[in-house]
Amino acid sequence: MEMELSARTLGAGARSGSGRQRGMSIIEVVLASLILLILALGIIPLFTRSMASNASGADSTRVSNMATERVEQLLQLPFDSAELTLPEGAPSLVTEEVYTREDEAFIAGTEADAVSNGKLPLWTRTTTIQQFNVNDLDTPIEGSPPTNPDPSAQIKRIEVTVAGLREGGPLGVSKSLTVRVMKSP
Repeated sequence: MEMELSARTLGAGARSGSGRQRGMSIIEVVLASLILLILALGIIPLFTRSMASNASGADSTRVSNMATERVEQLLQLPFDSAELTLPEGAPSLVTEEVYTREDEAFIAGTEADAVSNGKLPLWTRTTTIQQFNVNDLDTPIEGSPPTNPDPSAQIKRIEVTVAGLREGGPLGVSKSLTVRVMKSP
């Protein structure tokens, strides 16, 4: 009886392996593919958000560099330099520049000027200079003749605003930044 039992066990094992090969059925493959697809669809938005964040960070860095570069240039100039002097009778001196893809630099003018010249404007930079008396920092002083009686009692506010011109899309809108500093003689 003991012999019969082991022969039956061996026969049952041999039959199950020889009649069918081991592997994955089509249903198992489809289910595994669906699970993989669901996981991939969950991860894809992370990649697109990462791309948008990288573009936003690059814009922020670029805007910051463009604004601070201009402010640093103006701070190096003497207080009474022509580039910092307001026209006589004017409350402020405003300079507009545009960065174009073709020039890869800021050039004097506006966005409309660049477009009319067949160039693609990417950034605008507006520099505003106002002059104040140190005793009244709320009221700008109009430009005065170069023979100012007391220039040491004055201070100039330099404001540089850089703005991107990208209006939207998958990477969002461009950044803008204003840097404001005071310059004394």
